[in-house]
Amino acid sequence: MRSVTRISRHSLIVALVGLALLVGVSAVAWAESGKPAATAKAPLKGFVWEGEEIFYSVEVSGTEAARASIRAGTRKKKRGVSYVPLSAKAITHGFFAKSYPVNDNGDTFVNPDTLLPLKADKYIREDGEERVYKVRFDPSKSAARVFKKVGKKERNFERAVPGETYDALSWLYALRSKPLKNGDSYIFYVYDGWKLSRLHVKVMGREKTWTPVQYYQTVKIEIKREILNSRWSGKGKDRETKLSTRVKPYYFSTLHLSDDDKRIPVRVFMTSKMGDADFKIIKYTPPK
Repeated sequence: MRSVTRISRHSLIVALVGLALLVGVSAVAWAESGKPAATAKAPLKGFVWEGEEIFYSVEVSGTEAARASIRAGTRKKKRGVSYVPLSAKAITHGFFAKSYPVNDNGDTFVNPDTLLPLKADKYIREDGEERVYKVRFDPSKSAARVFKKVGKKERNFERAVPGETYDALSWLYALRSKPLKNGDSYIFYVYDGWKLSRLHVKVMGREKTWTPVQYYQTVKIEIKREILNSRWSGKGKDRETKLSTRVKPYYFSTLHLSDDDKRIPVRVFMTSKMGDADFKIIKYTPPK
């Protein structure tokens, strides 16, 4: 049996913002016949979750390990650029708070039309240590500018990334905007200042899913994660990002989205070094 007294570094914030939208109370009720719908909804246009707030419990190996929240702000504009602020927070709970205190935060400014991130900051405070990652995305140059701070050590660098690269908060909003027909597959590139990931996402079907709030009719999605190396090839306008596999795709998570026009995640299962994690909605504030 794996020990749950020691939580691997980054594990909670990666679990939290890597599967960012663990929410939902507006799902369509389960049909009287007990058969899930198999039809896909039309794609959502733009950012339709302004004012949405998510609160949930995270269990590890059957024990509550953390409480977390995710919030979407309202559309704003600065220097002619429109954005929507997103925020995520995870705090260890109960026994875990004493054995390995965690207070992690993530903030992202997302383009409300493309759903791509403009900037993403992660503040990781675990067991008395602090790490900071601040990423500024430049799709036109296929680049991410990164400020990294570990303790008193600071570093600035650039990373080659695909032009359409999300951070760990924004990619799931992009996923929610897709048609999500049974059998559909999608690829998302995700970067937060440490590992560049290629997520292989597949719609497995429809099923009934239990949460502490209620049963939901959901779209079942399987996610595999591939860790990548990246470099630039060429110069100037001819510069492009070249990718190679560092770690082959492996099972990462099973995500359940409500099978309605909002496609809100209602439950998530994932594996990590800290054990098998189960995210369950406990409270939800709908978009305003």
